[in-house]
Amino acid sequence: MEKLLTQLNSKHSVPAKWLTEYNTGMIKFYETGDHAEMMSFLKKCHETMCGRFN
Repeated sequence: MEKLLTQLNSKHSVPAKWLTEYNTGMIKFYETGDHAEMMSFLKKCHETMCGRFN
């Protein structure tokens, strides 16, 4: 899981208006090693983006 988060390219996966939230979440993830909050955020991004294009 950690490898997936560290390889994420935010420019292609996260809406621009959420980049601050993404950056904050990644810093928290790097500091704690807990991926739960970041995965929840990425799920929200994915669902939002899919909703826009479906």
